[in-house]
Amino acid sequence: MKQFTIIFALLISVISFSQTGSISGKITDKDFNDEPLPFANVLIKGTLKGTSSDIDGNYILENLEIGTYQIEYSFVGYETQTISVTIKEDVTIEKTISLGPSAASLDAVSYTHLRAHETVLDL
Repeated sequence: MKQFTIIFALLISVISFSQTGSISGKITDKDFNDEPLPFANVLIKGTLKGTSSDIDGNYILENLEIGTYQIEYSFVGYETQTISVTIKEDVTIEKTISLGPSAASLDAVSYTHLRAHETVLDL
């Protein structure tokens, strides 16, 4: 009976470890011939889990539990993009994301030059 309990515990451990999947892909620049965006951020919303793309724009998030996640892609000066991904057991989902430049701009720039008052002393 003791051997059965040990075998059952090992079987449950193996089953629980195998219920993960991955997401990988490439992040590119939409307005620059889909050139790779190195060091872009990839984050699972609502968690602290994330990664950055490599020098070629490639990324991978591994060992994700089965379920649906909101994946956020961002890069300084570009629009942030969020997609929904459903992770399945032992499957690597591939997603290529093209980010475009941010439309943020300044409305006006004001420049004011102040000149110090000069005082001349007669001695």
